[in-house]
Amino acid sequence: MRWLIALALIWALPAAAQSRPELIVNGSFADGLNGWTVKSTNSQPGHVRAATDRDYEPKTHSPAGTFATFNSGDAVPNAVLSQTVATATNTDYLLTFTFGTYDAGGSSNQALEAVVVSNGEILAGKFVGPNGGGRDLSKIFRTYHVPFTAYGPTTTIVFTDRSAHTESVDGLLTQVSVTRR
Repeated sequence: MRWLIALALIWALPAAAQSRPELIVNGSFADGLNGWTVKSTNSQPGHVRAATDRDYEPKTHSPAGTFATFNSGDAVPNAVLSQTVATATNTDYLLTFTFGTYDAGGSSNQALEAVVVSNGEILAGKFVGPNGGGRDLSKIFRTYHVPFTAYGPTTTIVFTDRSAHTESVDGLLTQVSVTRR
């Protein structure tokens, strides 16, 4: 019996050591925009909202079923969505996110800029797009990775809508994650 307990502990220790807690709150947007800050690139309110698969036709499935929608309703592409997380100085992290373009008209693109800021400095970034899309939520998403090393006790993840066109097209963000590498 003791050898079974010892074996179980030996097996469990490596798994516990590899555990990487999630730093982002509500990265799937299942709880709306809670945990996120919405700002704008101009004097108008930032055009971003939480949505689900049910909000889009045809009724197909996205990776998480919920997401943040940039410039829906043909709104001005001006949204800045951010979240600040606790980090350890000189520690390596990985930002992962999934982005897609829902295009009801079939002719427009979306663009998104992801930036990692720590201690007042831009540490890393990823410009996505312009991405063409489609109407099938199961096919439009791609996952992106941004490695970074934190410079301070907090790091801010910033997503900025950089789309040129908004007519019948939305940028969809989901599965945002920050973990230690």
